[in-house]
Amino acid sequence: MPLTYDIFTASAGQTDFAVAFPYIDVSHIKCSIDGAGTTAFSVNTSTNTLTLNVAATGGEKVRVFRQTPGRSTGDADLIVDFQDGSVLTESDLDTSQKQLLYLAQEAQETGQAALPVDAFGNYDANFKRITNLGSANDDNDAVRKS
Repeated sequence: MPLTYDIFTASAGQTDFAVAFPYIDVSHIKCSIDGAGTTAFSVNTSTNTLTLNVAATGGEKVRVFRQTPGRSTGDADLIVDFQDGSVLTESDLDTSQKQLLYLAQEAQETGQAALPVDAFGNYDANFKRITNLGSANDDNDAVRKS
């Protein structure tokens, strides 16, 4: 069971989707519909519900996920920036630790979803379908059957 996202198959006209994972700030909650990111939603923090501005079509895959800042370099990604001589609060320490924990969880789930290489240097799809292949450039490329 994922810790950082949920994927829903929408019913026709559905707008509300549960946010069942923890997050530090509501701005860290993201959404994609059939793989395309969208910002046309709002989040009700009292009910932990994401509401799409435009209702989903039946059968669309709606992915609600957390994207904690900190994947790029630099201090701009630190949620808490400690300063010399400042008071060290429990809240700041908790937030800093949560940021690291959430980034580790997101990295782990991203890695688990990747196509790993086995001990012989071959990609192992672990019996999952591979989709969205491009056109073949030569006889040794992976291609679609049709």
